[in-house]
Amino acid sequence: MVWKVLMDKIRAPEKYTGSRDVHIDADTPEYVDRRMTVGPPSDPMLIQERITWDATRGEVKFSTLNDPTKEGFVLNAIGSNEQGQTTLTFTFDWSFKPDAPDTLFQQLQTNLPNMAKQAVEKTAQFAEQMEEQQKSKKE
Repeated sequence: MVWKVLMDKIRAPEKYTGSRDVHIDADTPEYVDRRMTVGPPSDPMLIQERITWDATRGEVKFSTLNDPTKEGFVLNAIGSNEQGQTTLTFTFDWSFKPDAPDTLFQQLQTNLPNMAKQAVEKTAQFAEQMEEQQKSKKE
């Protein structure tokens, strides 16, 4: 179920991250190029990314694309803990380019905790809902 949610996040991020103005610029079997706006309307940030996935590894990677100010990625990785429960790890690995304005770092520092929390909570919520729906169909 978690994999289906991760794949849905690629084309419908607004359900998970509070993003808006989502545009898919390329949609291929290997990657999706996407632009979207995140953050509060008073302090918006444009995100341009190339999204790749590896079903065998259970990973979806959202890499910055043509971003003049930052580079890096967000990785969503499915795993399991010692009790055999499914886990989902979110890794945020962004760095700003030397000529990026300091205000961008401050903007990300302010907005990222809420954006990350919302993405994690919504992803878990949708995965749980899908699992419940599957259980209901089997009964």
